Amino acid sequence: MKTNKKKIWIGCGILCVLSVLLSSWYEVAYNDSRLVVPMDFKDYVFDIKDLPMIVSVSLTCAYLVALFVMLFIHAGKKQRQAVESGVTRKINPKLGCLGVLGFFGFAGFWTYPVDGTVFPFAFFLFFGFFGFYYEGKMSGTFMDERFRENIARAKLKAHRITFGVMLAAQLLLFPFHWLWGFSSLNICCTDMAMTTRQRKARNRIWQNLNAG
Repeated sequence: MKTNKKKIWIGCGILCVLSVLLSSWYEVAYNDSRLVVPMDFKDYVFDIKDLPMIVSVSLTCAYLVALFVMLFIHAGKKQRQAVESGVTRKINPKLGCLGVLGFFGFAGFWTYPVDGTVFPFAFFLFFGFFGFYYEGKMSGTFMDERFRENIARAKLKAHRITFGVMLAAQLLLFPFHWLWGFSSLNICCTDMAMTTRQRKARNRIWQNLNAG
């Protein structure tokens, strides 16, 4: 991306943040903190004083959507250029520092038993940014056959580790769900294996027990 475009995108982001801050100050100072403090939107009635906050939040959401689309398109172009040229794309290794945010995901093991909050687990997605550090260190490297084989082997190993971590998390967080699922499957298989006569005999036994 050209330097001028970067400056434009950064400037638009700063303007969006400032607009949200100013509209929040206006809501607190002149509109009894409407749309700033938590409120029940079922009973919400539009007021002209709410317009600054609505406009600023709408512009910020539109900016974030446009930024996401732009980054997605830019990443696709870089990937195609790398395939065509046979040289790895250029990435700043400092992006890997964002992977540290992934450790906040472990907070979910504390919040889930307390109040059922699972949002902190979303921070585990940031662990993927650690890959940008190594990819940044390999920027501008010619991709020969051996290099491509190492990439495929590393991806396969990463997929295995990811699947193992997900399976371990499922077993640790939801052990009773797994036991209930296996027991239900066992009951269904047993019921399918029974003959019609055996089912009738079982039903008669249950009826006699309920009647008694």
